[in-house]
Amino acid sequence: MKKLFFFFTFLVGLGISSSVYAQSVEEVKLTSANTLASKLGADVGKVRTLKVNGPLGAEDFKTMKEQMAMLQVLDMSGVTELPKTAYWNESVREELQSIPREAFQNKLTLQKVVFPSVLQRIDDYAFNGCSNLTEVDFSQAAQLKQIRNYAFEECSGLKELDLSACAALEEILWNTFGSCSNLQSVNMSGCEKLTSIGQLGYDGVFDNCTSLKTVDLSGCSALKEICGYAFSFCRNLTAVNVEGCTGLETIENRAFQSCNQLSDFDFSQLTALKEIGESAFSGCALAGDIAFASGINQIGANAFFGNENITSFDFSKSMDLTVISYGVFSSCENLKKVDFTNCSSLSTLNIGAFYNCPVLEEVVIDNGFYTSIDGVLFVVDKASLLLYPAGKNNSSYEIPATVKTLGESSFPSNESLMELTIPESVQTIKGKAFSNNDYNGSFSRNGAKVIMQSATPIGLSQSIGLKDAFVHVPKGSAEAYRKADVWSESKIVEIDADLVTVVLEEAGTLKTKLEALNIPVYGVPELKISGPMNTEDFNVIRKMSVLRKIDLSQVMSDGNRLPDYTFSGHGNLEEVILPETIETIDYQAFSGCSSLKSIDFSSLSHLRSIAHYAFENAGITSVDFSKTSLTSIGERAFNGCLITGDLSFPATLNNIGSRAFSSAVLSSIKLKSPDKVYLNGNVFESTDKTTCKVYVPKGMKESYQKDENWSAFKNIEEFGFLVTASSKGNGWVEGAGAYETGEIVTLKAIAYSGDVYEASSFDGWYENNKKISTEPELTFEMKDTDRSLEARFYSEIMTFNGGDYVMSDQNKIDGPAVLLRSGSLTVEGNEVWKPKSFAYYQGASLLVDSEIETEAISFNWDAWSNYWHFVSFPYDLKMSEIKLTSSDARFVVREYDGKSRADKGVGESWRQLSDEEILKANTGYIIQFNSGDGMADAFTTKTGDMKALFNRASVTIPLNTYASDNAMNANWNFVGNPYPAYYSVERLFADGLDATVTVWSPDLNNYEYYTQEDKDVYLAPLTAFFVQTKTSNLVFNPEGRVAALPGETQAASALRSADNRRVVNLLLAGEKASDRTRVVFNEEASMEYEIGLDAAKFSSPNADAASFYSLDKEGNRLAINERPVADGVVRLGCVLPAKGSYTISLKEKIGEGIQLVDKRTGAVCDLNQEAYTFEAEAGTLSDRFELRSDVVTSVEAIDASVRWNVREGLLIVSGLRDVETLSVCDAAGRIHFAGKATDDEVRIALPQSGIYYMTWTTKAGERQTRSIKW
Repeated sequence: MKKLFFFFTFLVGLGISSSVYAQSVEEVKLTSANTLASKLGADVGKVRTLKVNGPLGAEDFKTMKEQMAMLQVLDMSGVTELPKTAYWNESVREELQSIPREAFQNKLTLQKVVFPSVLQRIDDYAFNGCSNLTEVDFSQAAQLKQIRNYAFEECSGLKELDLSACAALEEILWNTFGSCSNLQSVNMSGCEKLTSIGQLGYDGVFDNCTSLKTVDLSGCSALKEICGYAFSFCRNLTAVNVEGCTGLETIENRAFQSCNQLSDFDFSQLTALKEIGESAFSGCALAGDIAFASGINQIGANAFFGNENITSFDFSKSMDLTVISYGVFSSCENLKKVDFTNCSSLSTLNIGAFYNCPVLEEVVIDNGFYTSIDGVLFVVDKASLLLYPAGKNNSSYEIPATVKTLGESSFPSNESLMELTIPESVQTIKGKAFSNNDYNGSFSRNGAKVIMQSATPIGLSQSIGLKDAFVHVPKGSAEAYRKADVWSESKIVEIDADLVTVVLEEAGTLKTKLEALNIPVYGVPELKISGPMNTEDFNVIRKMSVLRKIDLSQVMSDGNRLPDYTFSGHGNLEEVILPETIETIDYQAFSGCSSLKSIDFSSLSHLRSIAHYAFENAGITSVDFSKTSLTSIGERAFNGCLITGDLSFPATLNNIGSRAFSSAVLSSIKLKSPDKVYLNGNVFESTDKTTCKVYVPKGMKESYQKDENWSAFKNIEEFGFLVTASSKGNGWVEGAGAYETGEIVTLKAIAYSGDVYEASSFDGWYENNKKISTEPELTFEMKDTDRSLEARFYSEIMTFNGGDYVMSDQNKIDGPAVLLRSGSLTVEGNEVWKPKSFAYYQGASLLVDSEIETEAISFNWDAWSNYWHFVSFPYDLKMSEIKLTSSDARFVVREYDGKSRADKGVGESWRQLSDEEILKANTGYIIQFNSGDGMADAFTTKTGDMKALFNRASVTIPLNTYASDNAMNANWNFVGNPYPAYYSVERLFADGLDATVTVWSPDLNNYEYYTQEDKDVYLAPLTAFFVQTKTSNLVFNPEGRVAALPGETQAASALRSADNRRVVNLLLAGEKASDRTRVVFNEEASMEYEIGLDAAKFSSPNADAASFYSLDKEGNRLAINERPVADGVVRLGCVLPAKGSYTISLKEKIGEGIQLVDKRTGAVCDLNQEAYTFEAEAGTLSDRFELRSDVVTSVEAIDASVRWNVREGLLIVSGLRDVETLSVCDAAGRIHFAGKATDDEVRIALPQSGIYYMTWTTKAGERQTRSIKW
């Protein structure tokens, strides 16, 4: 309502009353012409709809155009007279009642016009540019004779044009309805006097009416011509009804050009049609069979150009046809037949009419000018061959002996024609005879060939389209052709040429050999080569452009491969025999070899790889890979090869590249591989995956069905029986997979050559652990049961480098040199193992339970520099016999002097050995080297009783007793594990050990201490360790050995508490150093040092190690301190190698009260709840920490009324009402605040992040400390 009110107000403001709109529809009756303006008076400019009765004059039309600015609808149905326009009808002057020239041109308000019955002519430009004109009513215009030039041009609002009532209409002149872009239908079905649409030589009538769909010309019996461009570029025009157009004689140039959708146009009804002009129907969509009536006389150039769906032209009734111009049928890409039967008058048939008709199979004609034989077009006497159709599907053709001349473009490109024979009768070949325009023709691709029967080259002055084509000539005439003008552009092949045989003594000499035989490289059609070849030789073969057959069966190819591009583009190549040793066919090796229909892979058992594009667009139609050893087929390897039938792959195949067989149409695919073959994308693009069967080994169907690419195949079936083959040692096996009963199976055992992996030799094939063959290649006939075999290999150097191995009677291999570098090796069984040599490396584990016989034994080290190694040897060894592999390396050896310790105490115990001394068997030593980098096998011994490394008997080590005033220093012995295997500490105690075992731990960089309470602890192979014992012997039994540590067990402690003993295992950890100690609360123990319970703390020989211990009442350092609870207080000490942050924690929670007290800060920490962290300088701390048992006091007891927090380095302490004094210090002991707490809150600036300790005393005298980490 608001909008209407506003609009009304707006009109009133303009001084326009609503009564004006009541008068916008006006009907007037005129009694005389040119009185319309006066009749309408002042309202002339307000009329929207006008109906006029009576006569109209020229001034009246001027009034409507210029003064009636709002005119939308003009109804002239009541008009009785119109202005007359004179014109000459041939020689007679006539006057016609007309809509004047430019009467309504560009009148944009006009929407509808109703024409009167008196109308005879619509003059030039009458309604031109009336873009909003949507409706024109000609229903009463029965006297209308002419619609003149541009009369309705660009009336883009028009959608329908119905002239069917215009029975008198004779002419529609040029561009009358041009560019009426929304016009969809034109009906002229009642225009029985219409003689022409358009005017000869002028632009079209309906051109560029881009929305026009249908035109109805039915019943236009007087229509003689559709003039040039009449309907051109009406891109949506689909149908033109010409039924009854019996007088239509001419369809002028481009009349329907580029009517891209025009498919319905029946030429057979046009019985009077004589001429179709140039490009009249070019670019249309005419389809199927096009038949013409009898009257057609000539067809202009390109008349039907580009009508891709026309399949035939039938002129069999067109007896008057005389001319077919250039390009008439060109680019009719589905045209198969042109029938000129009965065209007796056809004397001008331009061969260019058939340009680019790729599927044209036949031209039928036989008159006095032309004839055809089996679709091939000749001049009537058959002396000139004019056209061999491009779609004729014969693979070969022999030109009749009557032919003397081959016409221009007589052999356009033909995909089927592979062999053309030209007889001796042919004396002239015209330019471009074998090409279309400037393009090479059918004989310059796909390996097609021309056979010349004449030994003498035909004289040529210009190219005939045989450049690079294979031209076969009589024996002995090749050189003449190669020297002749134009023919020299072709690849000349001599028929029945002698086989060229070349024996190469040295690779790279093929070119030289051919030169010595006076044979040009380009002229070799058949070749056999023997001997070694390299890339240089294969480059020579690439230049053999006429090569047809080649035998390489006796060739030793460099690297056993066929190099890139070897035969690429050799379209004449028909046969290749490859050497059986070939392993790789490289990139594009046979690409484009279109004459190569097959290649025999049955003897190529060593072939492992076919590279990308190797056979792309070759002529291969069938192939069998089953006898090869292929592991991979590259991308597009056989793309373009029309392979059909069955395709069988070997059991070695792993993967197939993208589109490798994209052109193959297969019925079945057989996959023998024991593992799923990987497809990279749509490998079998053209194969019907709903019908093609895919055969896979048993148990793999589901895996293939779930695969992203194989799942497209709907018929996957399992087949045959399985041959499984595994390998042991340095080698691998090929050939395992699925086979059918009766099929020959060949398994290959392939030993590593040493290029990447360590070289090895083949031992044999084993089935059910029984050796059945020593031949690397095992061949047998498949029965009706599965088989499982194992190929075993041994290396010239058998290396064990990590992992756990067992050498039993089933896998003992004599002969190799054994290197046990790391991991474990167990030797067991009844058979003697006889390796050539045995090298043991320190740190590896060797458990021998079977006899070993070898020529040489060595003990080797990969040593670290500047580090003390703890070691013993199972045999005596002279210092002078220790050999270093580096001349710059030096080392020192120390032994432990137990007597010196007993007499003098700690610090006087280590003694350095001289070069003349002997290292005693099973005695402990420490050794240090001055350098280690680059010192492979740095420390090697090959002397002494080396067989002791293989000892599997018990070993008793005598122990010395050393009395001392201090029990901590008595009876220390430094001995060694006599076995190169791990040994159970628990077994030592079971066999009589009654004292603590002290072992160096490389992981801790410190000592570990074990008692009989420690379970699942093992001595490392040949490691040295300390014992403090009262017994005289230490017994090692072979039952205590283990080759490898049990699961999750380390050569470290796993401590447990007994019912009457409480074991506390403490850990000290810093950023780079750590250590551990143990306290045992046992009421049956003494406060004094007891051998067997307590263990003295050893100082690490490495300066960067930490030391953690407890102290007895005399201040002695103990690694294990077993004592009664007493007062429950145990002093702890430590040696810290560097300034930093350290943590004290329990190794395992014990569930009872264990508190750590930091006497420096006053902090008390329940270690069962949390670890304790502190900061300290480097040095010894002997009186800072205490361990307390069953002490209640802890940090949780601190008065909760005192609160604090740190904000941006500011410590804020509050709740100090009951606090007397307060102090704050850092971990180094520096005071940051000390004084009385006079206020409830104190603020203290902290200089840096770290650990701080806050201590306060309450007014009641209670003192508390709390640590703060910021």
